[in-house]
Amino acid sequence: MQKLPIRITIFISVIMLIRLVSLQLYPLMDTTEARYGEMARLMVETNNWITPLFNYDVPFGVSLLCRLG
Repeated sequence: MQKLPIRITIFISVIMLIRLVSLQLYPLMDTTEARYGEMARLMVETNNWITPLFNYDVPFGVSLLCRLG
């Protein structure tokens, strides 16, 4: 098997090191997916398709019709 040139090996090593260091800059899990899933479940449960609710009483942002328009 042919060996990689030293420049390519160094380049790949630097890229991997940058990637490893940058892992600390963003969260491990995205929490918005669970929040939007809960809002969709509440819309089905309450049959209120206009106002996305969070915890049954807190309107989340603007109404759905404003978002579509």
